[in-house]
Amino acid sequence: MPADKFGFAAIQTVFEGASINTDDKPKLEQARYRLMIPFGHDVPPEG
Repeated sequence: MPADKFGFAAIQTVFEGASINTDDKPKLEQARYRLMIPFGHDVPPEG
């Protein structure tokens, strides 16, 4: 596959540990590992 047709993205999902897997964590992990890819965060449902 040509390099211009391939990409990465990271999505943080929260199944357990919602109190520590907060929406600020993806940006911290992105910086920690020097990843220049899009990051997203799946907000846990309330309740």
